Amino acid sequence: MKLKTLILTAVLNLPMLAFAGHASGNPFAGIFVGAGLGYTNLTGTVGPAGDSRDVGHGGFEGQVVGGYNFAFSSNWLVGLEAYHSVGAVKEAQGKHVVTMSPVYGVDALLDYRFNQETIAFGGLGFAQGKASLVAPNNLNLNRTFNGWRGLVGLQEGLTESFSLRESIAYIDFNSQVIHSLPVKPAEFTGMFSLIYTFNS
Repeated sequence: MKLKTLILTAVLNLPMLAFAGHASGNPFAGIFVGAGLGYTNLTGTVGPAGDSRDVGHGGFEGQVVGGYNFAFSSNWLVGLEAYHSVGAVKEAQGKHVVTMSPVYGVDALLDYRFNQETIAFGGLGFAQGKASLVAPNNLNLNRTFNGWRGLVGLQEGLTESFSLRESIAYIDFNSQVIHSLPVKPAEFTGMFSLIYTFNS
């Protein structure tokens, strides 16, 4: 199943869970949506084995996210989220420039509520990025990279429904050969997001 189909299936099934878990009184349980801004460092290796170089470049990244958290106890929640990120991050070696945008995927979440206003969370999921390579002679090639993403963070309540999420995430993409040049990118992102939970 393609990642886009998985994301669409997850989003379309969210309304079926809209009111599940609300009886727990957990303000973080339920459907949530949000938007964030962060800084991404796109790193990786470019070049054949034995002659590869570590490269990297940073840039700002915007993200929208939506998902569902289910409270199965007073302190623990499990969830699922889908996200879509865009930014101007790229890595370069000489005249070869690799740009990675957009990046999207699905994460499974495990959350622990410290108190009524704060949860810590971790997640693991699949990611997919659209990469383009600008090579000498203005050759432009596009590729799709698959990978896995891990993230950790805190989410702090601001009002009954709004909360602030601070997260860090790492994506390890697979390796591909683009224009006879092996490329293996990775992303490290710090993000601040404003989240709205439909918990009333």
